[in-house]
Amino acid sequence: MKKWLIAAGILSIIISAGIMVLVLTGENVSVGASKVYKDGELSVKIRSLKGRYVMDTYTVESDRNVSIPYTSSIKEGDVTLEITKDGEAIFAETLPHNQESDFKLPMEEGSYTFSLHTEQAEEIDLTLKLSGE
Repeated sequence: MKKWLIAAGILSIIISAGIMVLVLTGENVSVGASKVYKDGELSVKIRSLKGRYVMDTYTVESDRNVSIPYTSSIKEGDVTLEITKDGEAIFAETLPHNQESDFKLPMEEGSYTFSLHTEQAEEIDLTLKLSGE
């Protein structure tokens, strides 16, 4: 019985050390990330982020101007919202720490990927609402 407890303790230490190595050396690490899509709103909450976090893909069915209102709350660090189409960035903006605002983009038919980028940030809370103009 005692050997099993010692083995379990050693295993938990090894697993914890492995997680720490990944967090400290990993290029893209998110901790406590969740996203909810409801009634046209995409809400993303991330406790800690290092690198890139892909939020979602948005499909535009015909060429149009798109208005994207957002609410951002970031406790620590700088976070950039990037929108790409076919792997090419078409929009990038550093989000304010606490603000409600919007941006407008002309979008052609196709799929767009929304992602967040940071060196290191804590307590990110972002809500986007996608609508046509």
